[in-house]
Amino acid sequence: MEPGKPQPRRWLMITLIAALLAGACGGLAGATVTLLAAGRGPRTATAPAAPPATPIPVAVDINTAITDAVAKVAPAVVTVVNHLPPRVTLFGEMIERTSSGSGVIISPQGYIVTNNHVVEGAESLEVILANGTTLPAELVGVDPYGDLAVIQAQGEMPAVATWGDSDALKPGETVIAIGSPLGSFKNTVTVGVVSATGRSIDTGRNYQLEGLIQTDAAINQGNSGGPLVNLAGQIVGVN
Repeated sequence: MEPGKPQPRRWLMITLIAALLAGACGGLAGATVTLLAAGRGPRTATAPAAPPATPIPVAVDINTAITDAVAKVAPAVVTVVNHLPPRVTLFGEMIERTSSGSGVIISPQGYIVTNNHVVEGAESLEVILANGTTLPAELVGVDPYGDLAVIQAQGEMPAVATWGDSDALKPGETVIAIGSPLGSFKNTVTVGVVSATGRSIDTGRNYQLEGLIQTDAAINQGNSGGPLVNLAGQIVGVN
């Protein structure tokens, strides 16, 4: 090419490259590209906008494994009320004392598993069923070194929970705790995972509790004695 003369092909190439870069940066939808053809005026072409995405309907099944497991076990969970011997004040007044925890019905005959410390020192016991019915209960036996106890309630049982295989638990597996935290919030459900198995803790009484399940499911005062269950609705531990 001679100096000073127009060079339409070079301008065409530079403009086309610049336009393609602008289209790539701004997106193809709605991008405007200007082409300079040799010997012709500017010509504008507009790329068609992409059609709007069609929403995909999602079917949600509320009957999840967790809700099914809770529905299966919750009727068998009870609040255990421990009526302790009254305390006499310095002025001779008698103060009634009670404490409470949780438990789970394991037989139609009214046998209930709970913690030893829930029933320790009891003068009398009673249980409150999930439907609000209060039944008298008596102590059957305790294992203080495992912090377990069995009591028996008198009356018709609304449901019975079944045992699962705690040896089959794996870290990361979903578990559910059901109980009565603070004694007032009956049949509270909390969910977590198995953090670890085979844990041991010092009781401060010159012996250790061994073979424990560690979980991050929230367990508060009053949850003691309630069941820890798997997604099949089976008892795998006592909180």
